[in-house]
Amino acid sequence: MRFGVCCTTVDHFPRIKSLGYDYVEVGFATITNMEDEKFEILVEGLKANDLKAEAANGFFPGDKILTGPDADHSFIPEYVEKGMARFKSIGGKVAVLGSGKARNIPEGFDHTKGEEQFIEVLKMAGDIAAKYGIKIVIEPLNANETNLINTVQQSLDIIKRCNHPNIYTLADFFHVFKSGETMEAIETAGELLQHTHLARADADRQMPRTPEDYEACKVWAAALKKCGYNARMSLEGSFKPEFTQTIEDVLPALNIFKNIVG
Repeated sequence: MRFGVCCTTVDHFPRIKSLGYDYVEVGFATITNMEDEKFEILVEGLKANDLKAEAANGFFPGDKILTGPDADHSFIPEYVEKGMARFKSIGGKVAVLGSGKARNIPEGFDHTKGEEQFIEVLKMAGDIAAKYGIKIVIEPLNANETNLINTVQQSLDIIKRCNHPNIYTLADFFHVFKSGETMEAIETAGELLQHTHLARADADRQMPRTPEDYEACKVWAAALKKCGYNARMSLEGSFKPEFTQTIEDVLPALNIFKNIVG
């Protein structure tokens, strides 16, 4: 399995590389909306540290409305085309479609119709991403962040309804435990599981670093092994202060999970 860190800050790339990570996970909306000069700085920063941005999250900005009576999908083709071209150029492999605020179904709006609107978004994004050889993965988010797709199982159900060959799911350690989901959906997801995120199951969303965290990681790792998953895992927990506790928090998390997963 390959391990990465969610980070778009070029100044942190040398530390990430020196600690043994395989890649970085950038922000899709961030790189899509970057001025050309800033994007070139990102490109050069990756090259200088022999890193690639194999994954990207934060697909749509929060001010976009994907579901409900005011849904607007007209911006999607141009936006996704630009983003995918940039993402591919820096090593992109998998794009995470979380965007809880953008996909949240407004109160009072028919939930099934909102799901259908989101499925159309998936199909549009899936078609464009496929041209670049990039997979789209739905990120299930806990109910505090969105009311649409809170569990891996719900994600798998949407994928079945979407019936698009380039739409997959993600499993996030933090959200799985926050939602109280069992490991069954992960264990049986098979090839539909194409990406994972790691942060401990705690409100602070930090890196696993206690004996209790590591025991929970073992349960998570066992489910991934049963699924046959061996692609990527990005550490998405927050770092306090900004990436200065790397040795204390990040490296142990990497080493411990490598030992657990194998």
